[in-house]
Amino acid sequence: MVRKLDARTGYVYYIAVLPEYRGRKIGGKLLDRSISYFSGQGANAIFASLIQEHEEPKLLFKSRGFIETNFGEVAKKYGNLHAINMYRKMLVVSGEVVVFKESSQTLE
Repeated sequence: MVRKLDARTGYVYYIAVLPEYRGRKIGGKLLDRSISYFSGQGANAIFASLIQEHEEPKLLFKSRGFIETNFGEVAKKYGNLHAINMYRKMLVVSGEVVVFKESSQTLE
């Protein structure tokens, strides 16, 4: 499941693969398709929130160039109000880590 947070920012809300189909690179194909979709829509940044203790999804997103970020870094880049609105739309909750991929540059 994907959604746009604003005109230039995408959000991968959910990727799921049934246990009996895992290990077949389906999750990677779904993520690649999501990235392609947002690129085609003109997005220059893509975010996702992942459960902190689940290593497989974190490795998958990292393999596609996503890096871990936090609210402070997002607020510095986009401004406090915009960051609050983005986090609200992403429904980030305690125990989740936010990852991010930007086509032109990374958050520093």
